[in-house]
Amino acid sequence: MRQLACASLILAALFGACSAVDNFDKFKFVDDGGTTGVDMSPPGFGDVCAGQCQVVNPQRPLSCFTAFGSRTIPGGMCTRTCTLGSGLLACNDYPDSTCVHVEGMDVCLPRCDPSQSRNCRTGLSCCANNNVVSNAGACAPATTDLCR
Repeated sequence: MRQLACASLILAALFGACSAVDNFDKFKFVDDGGTTGVDMSPPGFGDVCAGQCQVVNPQRPLSCFTAFGSRTIPGGMCTRTCTLGSGLLACNDYPDSTCVHVEGMDVCLPRCDPSQSRNCRTGLSCCANNNVVSNAGACAPATTDLCR
């Protein structure tokens, strides 16, 4: 009798457990855009920023610029000042960068070339010689003197 009672408890538990998950309408799964896989490190060269930027070279750190002169940079940009005319050394720790004069200051900016599908991030335009260009240039806000 004891074995029968034990067997019936096991069967009841099994069937009870199954019926609890048979109604799949009870469960709702929502994509909340969780943080799985999100890189929590500070932004790097040319990236959007709101404060601290990555430190690749402690002697030449990046800063979060929110404007060049009086021209706002959409989302800010991790970059640094440079010395125009110092050749490739000015921004050489970022291979896809160039030192340009924009709004009264010399800064390292990401290189771009839309003709080769090397586009700027959202909010920036590919500019050179006071124009937005469709070939080689540097990524900057379209409102800066580099672009207009």
